[in-house]
Amino acid sequence: MIFSITLVHHCFITATTLSTHHPKVITRTKRQDHLTMGLELNPCEIEKSIKMNNILPSQSPFGILERVTSVLADDNLQSNSNANASNEMRIGISSKKQIAINGLIILSNFLQVGLQVSSCGSAIIDFYTFKFTSMFSTLAGGLEFSRRLGWEATPGKANWMGAGFSLTQSAMVLVSGRLGAIYGHNRALMAGGAIIVIFSLANAFTSTYHAFIAMRAMTGVGGGILMPNAVASLMIATPPGLARNATLAVFAASPPIGALLGALFAGVFLQETAEWKWLFIIIAALELIVLIVLFVVLPSEEPVDKDGTIDFIGILSGVSGLVLFSFAWIQGPAIGWDTPYAIAVLALSGVSLVVFVVWESKYAPEPIMPVRIFAAPTFTALIIVVLLTYMSVGIALWYMVAWQQLIRDWTVLNIAIGWIPYGVGASFAVTLAALLIPRLAAQYLLAIGIVSSMISLLLLGTMPEQQTYWAQTFPGILIGSICADFVYVAAQIIASNSVGVKEQGIAGSLIGTLNLYGNSLGLGFAGTIETQVARHTESVSLPYRAAFFFGAGLTLVALVLNAAFVRVPRDSGCHGEQTYVEIQVKPTGLGANGQSTQPDAATRSSLHLARLTMQDLHGMSQTNSGDSFAPPQAVQERGSLRTPEKGKSQFIGSSSGNSFVNTVRRAFINAYSRLSMHA
Repeated sequence: MIFSITLVHHCFITATTLSTHHPKVITRTKRQDHLTMGLELNPCEIEKSIKMNNILPSQSPFGILERVTSVLADDNLQSNSNANASNEMRIGISSKKQIAINGLIILSNFLQVGLQVSSCGSAIIDFYTFKFTSMFSTLAGGLEFSRRLGWEATPGKANWMGAGFSLTQSAMVLVSGRLGAIYGHNRALMAGGAIIVIFSLANAFTSTYHAFIAMRAMTGVGGGILMPNAVASLMIATPPGLARNATLAVFAASPPIGALLGALFAGVFLQETAEWKWLFIIIAALELIVLIVLFVVLPSEEPVDKDGTIDFIGILSGVSGLVLFSFAWIQGPAIGWDTPYAIAVLALSGVSLVVFVVWESKYAPEPIMPVRIFAAPTFTALIIVVLLTYMSVGIALWYMVAWQQLIRDWTVLNIAIGWIPYGVGASFAVTLAALLIPRLAAQYLLAIGIVSSMISLLLLGTMPEQQTYWAQTFPGILIGSICADFVYVAAQIIASNSVGVKEQGIAGSLIGTLNLYGNSLGLGFAGTIETQVARHTESVSLPYRAAFFFGAGLTLVALVLNAAFVRVPRDSGCHGEQTYVEIQVKPTGLGANGQSTQPDAATRSSLHLARLTMQDLHGMSQTNSGDSFAPPQAVQERGSLRTPEKGKSQFIGSSSGNSFVNTVRRAFINAYSRLSMHA
């Protein structure tokens, strides 16, 4: 029952937040023989596009409008023009198949989350909320798996159980979206799922600690490929509106629910009388069934950027640098920092990162991480703050599990049940964050998240070895649940306002990567501290306390940096109520079977929406005056502009003066510049 309540609550809040704060993508509806496509961009981006393309106010917008309508009307998508497509607008799939695909993608995400949380990987990509609930569930069985595989079950030397999955997953998340754009998001989705199935099944037949960790790391690669491309596939298959919001809400809710259930399953299969290998076999089989059905129902697709190039040097140097740096810190406590091998790996990671920076800044034709992004106001400070905070959260979760299991003799099942309040608290934190977004500056939301993690770490670090769960463990868990949602939401807001339009996707991916990478890196640092303290004391709890206090110190540094350097940059007055500008197009061409043609995938992907504010429109009408106009006959016949206001469609083609001219020009200039490539 608690999982059902959490899922429903999270879906409602996420759908509300998406509809209020998230931009829509291309709107496609069918109205008789007309195709309505919405164009939506941020007002600031429109202004930048006007300047970049040297569009003068004197230029007529109707050439732009005709160009858009012509491309939409004349492009032929014969692959999707079949006998079953005559009664509805589609992108190669029917509405029933679309629902099936969405459900299968969500189930696939649910299963991979449940698998990794049960097998002790690390935090899971949750694009909206509940990031670290899933990480806890991942860590729940780590020490018990280590013991059964014959490895020393101390947190500092078994930290690969908590870091292996998240390390490789974070590395792949940063680049897999680009791979999906070039080779197809559906193909990438299937590839990621296949990797998860293969190496999860392999996990069932491992008998040593190192083989187990290697399989978990490879499974993390599949998770890193699957997650961003699953979101992209959902976005492509589902039109904007309530259906998309609900779909994304359920998708966002699937990781935490799968995580909590996965932890419970781990507790069941890690009972002394159970066989843990069956956990991997069962979930791998379920994932395989989902992938087979997806293979059957997924439509053929044309990649968004099939002619694009991959920055292999950037990927190799960047990913290897990040992985080796974290690898050295995670492995250091187990092998000792006096081992030349550990120092050599750390030095090699530094060389790789230097190569990455030089290549990306000077030589890469299409860099995966433009170095100029770090010159954006407040962005570098934000990255450091987010990394330190996520490191602290990973430390809190891993060492709480160690404390409960190794000092208080809790079973894995007891630990999973004890952390249910974390998931419930994170769910309600979504509500609170959504309410505070329009009322509180993002840096203050970030500060609240940091402070909640600090309080949680201090509560856990000062508790006696034996104490009732309700005294300090429960409040520490509940307060700590606030951190993930507040930090993630605030960081995305600050990042999107700090960088340019073209870098916003990269900035968002980087924040998501830090979510995972910080968890694994934090365990490496804390493991070093724990093992060093353990050498000089006979106390069982003191090394764990040292790790908790180190995590609290990280939050203190993050809080100071946030107060001193992190701000939400002003966006040059681009505020106001946002609305859509849509163009209604009547197709004029006929396909091979006599049906009206639809725009091809390249055209659809090239269309950007132009987001205008009512305040902006009113300002133009007050500052611009001119002759009334009559749109050209071709435009009257083939398309019309309209802007929905307060849920109603309202044609603005009858307005007078240059306000309409500027509206059309501003709304379609970006689409025009993009479409010129397909001329």
